[in-house]
Amino acid sequence: ASQNHFEHPMGKTAKAREKIILERLKARVDDESSISSDYLKFVQHVLRDVDDLITLQTNEDMKETMDMDDSDEAWQKRLYKLSDWLKKEAPNCLIDEKFTFTHSAAEGRGVIAKKDIAKNELFVSVPRRVMLTTESAKASVVGQILRNDPACSRMPNVLLALHLLYERLNPNSFWKPYIDSLPRKFPLPMMFRARELEALSGSPSFVRTIKLIKSQIKNYLYFHKIFRMSSVSLPPFLFKDYQWAMAVAMSRQNKIPSKDWTEAYAQFDLALIPAMDMCNYGDGEVTTFFKEERSESFAMNAVKSGEQIMIYYGDRDNSSLFVHMGFVVENHSNDSILIEVSRIPKEDPLFKLKKLLLGKIGIGSIQEFSIGQSGQLPTDLIQYCRIAVITKQDAVEYMRKKEIMSRVSTSNEAATCLLMKQIFDDLQTGYKLTPEVVDSMLANVSKYSENEVSIARLLRMERNILNAASEILNKYTKLSVR
Repeated sequence: ASQNHFEHPMGKTAKAREKIILERLKARVDDESSISSDYLKFVQHVLRDVDDLITLQTNEDMKETMDMDDSDEAWQKRLYKLSDWLKKEAPNCLIDEKFTFTHSAAEGRGVIAKKDIAKNELFVSVPRRVMLTTESAKASVVGQILRNDPACSRMPNVLLALHLLYERLNPNSFWKPYIDSLPRKFPLPMMFRARELEALSGSPSFVRTIKLIKSQIKNYLYFHKIFRMSSVSLPPFLFKDYQWAMAVAMSRQNKIPSKDWTEAYAQFDLALIPAMDMCNYGDGEVTTFFKEERSESFAMNAVKSGEQIMIYYGDRDNSSLFVHMGFVVENHSNDSILIEVSRIPKEDPLFKLKKLLLGKIGIGSIQEFSIGQSGQLPTDLIQYCRIAVITKQDAVEYMRKKEIMSRVSTSNEAATCLLMKQIFDDLQTGYKLTPEVVDSMLANVSKYSENEVSIARLLRMERNILNAASEILNKYTKLSVR
């Protein structure tokens, strides 16, 4: 019989401790009431357990595979090997003709032009065969183990991450030059320390991050159990490695048409695309397309030889970029803030009626609303607040109206404006870091970690949007309530 793949240098006492930590983590992530009642306390306890688990799972035998020289010289060699691999496996990708790699960009690694490139000129073309995809995952050893797993079919990003993880642990992997070129550390909030996450408290991005951490732990526990029970021999399934693989998948995955895609059967795969995923973010427009089994990217702007080639990652606000990719963009043209509003308690005598009225316009009693950079008040937020403060008498009149997104009454509009003011005030005062502290951090960035500086930048941008919304609300109130 093959050796169990979870056998690594751990004594019986250590294995018993690992089991205790895993059980404790499961109890924490399964306890929905304690999570929602105190997000900060939850994350402090969970991250302490995760630290203990990572320390306990340290496997000296795996260090040569997983730990690599982090010097500039070593990274440059890896990029050379990646270039050679692409020339061999993807000879028409335009490497060294239109583009090459750099390890000295402001963002770290990046793609630079080998010649002057005109706006809208094709600069990179990557064939499907060199991509790591959910399709190649299904054909892998991991895919065979998870072939009939219902949870995995619902989480293609996790399947992609598991595929990447075990390819990284395979010294003979076809994708080794690509995998070796991937970052080993990511500035993603789900990998922050508890102290750093505490600074994010009060931001809508904080709750999104906590949910990601919870999901990541639940999935790890789930697949840990599956791999432990499998008869297939694999390297150890360690939390730190899984966290890294999820970070890669989350920050770099792209959606591409599946091989059997047709107009009538529009199926997609997730893919990690070598070369293209080393392009850093630039504000602009999407210029990357999939055509004839290749992913092609065109220059957003004219680029001089030696300059960095940037691509636009799509219409994502700063919160999404921060949570899923670990950075924020100053003066982001498509920035917005997603706020969760819950202002209709179940104890409200009119709760059922209000829920019914909200349902007619496709809104729930607990609802998220997106406020753009200008601060313009969303019409669905206004209508939510109108219904949240509606009286029984006004409700009777309102239900007779044909236009369901209309004003209810003058008194209702006054109460609506007051409720919206309370919402914005509560959001502003809910931040742990005051505007003064944020300004001080950004004026003295050398005193703080890169993660803390990113948090401060995000909080300032979120507050700017909320301030703009409050100003518009003041004007709206003066015009609406007379």
